[in-house]
Amino acid sequence: MVESTPFLSRDRAGGTKNPAAYDAFLRGLGLELRLTPEDIAKAVPYYEKALTLDPDFGRAHASLAWVYWNADPQRARALGLTFEEVDARLHESLAAAAKNPSPTYYQINAQLLTRERKSDEAVAGLQKAVALDPSDPWTFDALAQALIFNGRPKDGVAYLDTAMRLDPAGVGGGIAWRLYLTGLAAFSDGRFEDAAAELEKADRQATDPWTRFFALQVLISAYGHLGIDAELASAKTRF
Repeated sequence: MVESTPFLSRDRAGGTKNPAAYDAFLRGLGLELRLTPEDIAKAVPYYEKALTLDPDFGRAHASLAWVYWNADPQRARALGLTFEEVDARLHESLAAAAKNPSPTYYQINAQLLTRERKSDEAVAGLQKAVALDPSDPWTFDALAQALIFNGRPKDGVAYLDTAMRLDPAGVGGGIAWRLYLTGLAAFSDGRFEDAAAELEKADRQATDPWTRFFALQVLISAYGHLGIDAELASAKTRF
């Protein structure tokens, strides 16, 4: 039955009752998950079509916000936008997503809150996301990150285990991101050798440029703490 599909129920998880809007959303999501700048740019018209069909489709607004949040220079060029335009569209999409919040809305909002050193608020929002959909692995990835930044790396790693059980294949680059977060947790706990091992794996496996960017940042610091000059130089060159 249509009503059993979460995204086709307006009152559940930022969804829609419009099958055509849901179809357009899924086509956009499929392109976005390929992670190339060109495919991500092609996803945007599908998300926009979904929102033309249903302007209250919160999950589609949140997906647009993710596109703009993740826009590195190559992706911004593929989108044909300046960084100022990317930032404006990010906040416009996020504000619209907040009116009919989905787990994806809470995930991206947590990213912003964590970087503003408001990790308590990020965790609280992500707990709402779990209540909306306890099977979304990206919520548990986001909880792990928020808790690591909150000074609770061991608690964060426990949520990474949950995310891995829900999504062992690591859809959309999830495996490399979890390796980065595992390394970040070890670094936060002062276990620099363990951190370096996980971050090296994240760098090798990542297809998403932001995952490599963050992993290499922390890897450089880990090798600095360990005083291993050759590996430090190599990580700096890759960065």
